[in-house]
Amino acid sequence: MKALLHWGFVAAALGYLSYQAPRLVRSADASRIWLVDARWPYVVLAIALGLGAVALYAELHRELLLIGRLRIPLPAVQGITFAQNSITSTVPVVGGAGALAYAITRFRRWGADPALASWAVLLATSLTALWLLVLGAVGLAVADGCLWQRLVSWSP
Repeated sequence: MKALLHWGFVAAALGYLSYQAPRLVRSADASRIWLVDARWPYVVLAIALGLGAVALYAELHRELLLIGRLRIPLPAVQGITFAQNSITSTVPVVGGAGALAYAITRFRRWGADPALASWAVLLATSLTALWLLVLGAVGLAVADGCLWQRLVSWSP
């Protein structure tokens, strides 16, 4: 029964995708204009930095799990974290909560007890939010200083 339900969902998803395919192709054709004007070295740099940020986030998970005396191989932690990030980005409304639940479940399958898995995922999320807040404040302070210098040196 479970396999039948699974393949029913797969068939429904493929049917919906084939129904939406013409509209998706037209949308891709319309976006080619933007691709011509893209500065490709910056695009490649942005992709590399984005992937590096998620990989560093995975390393944070791995280190927090090591504190709890659980050693998970690096490729496994990287895979879990990249999947977690994908869930957060693509699932509407409940993506963030679903991604946290996914990561906790996967870490538990690798042998973490519920408290350690939850602690590692939630602490990593909290630390990331804290650092983004600090970086945002520093960025605003730098931007404010630059703006202040421009205003002081400006003459009509």
